[in-house]
Amino acid sequence: MIHDILLLLGAILILSCGSIHLFLIKSIINGFNNMSEENKKVTFMEWIVEGLTLYFISILVLFITLSGLSEEFVSKVLFGASFVLLLIMTILSLMTVINLRIDDLTLQPNIKKIIKVHFWSCPIIKFTSGFLFLLSIFL
Repeated sequence: MIHDILLLLGAILILSCGSIHLFLIKSIINGFNNMSEENKKVTFMEWIVEGLTLYFISILVLFITLSGLSEEFVSKVLFGASFVLLLIMTILSLMTVINLRIDDLTLQPNIKKIIKVHFWSCPIIKFTSGFLFLLSIFL
C-alpha cells in the first residue's frame, strides 16, 4: 500500500511540474523581451520537450500503479530508470538555475516571479519524485 502511495505521489508531483511547463510556456517565452526570435523558438521547443517528458514519466508510473502492476520486475526497472532520468534532469536544471541571473533578464515583472519560483521548485520536485520512485522499489 505504501509502495503505491509513494508512486502515485511522485507521479502527481511530476505531472504538476510538466503542466507548468506546458501551460505557461507562451507567457514565459513572451516574457523575454530581449530574446531573438530564433532563441525563442529553441526555448519554446525545449520547454515542450521537457514538459512532455515529465508527462510521459508521470503517465507511465500512474498507468503501471493503477493497473496493479507495480510489483512486477519490469515495473521496478522502469521506476529505477525514471529515477535516473529525473536525477539527470534535476542536475541539468540546477546547473541552469545556478548560472542564470534571473534579475538581470529583461522580463515582465509577473513573469520574472513565475520563472524564479519555477526554476527553483522544479528541480526539487523532479528529485523528490525520482526519490519516491526509487524508494518504492525497495518497499
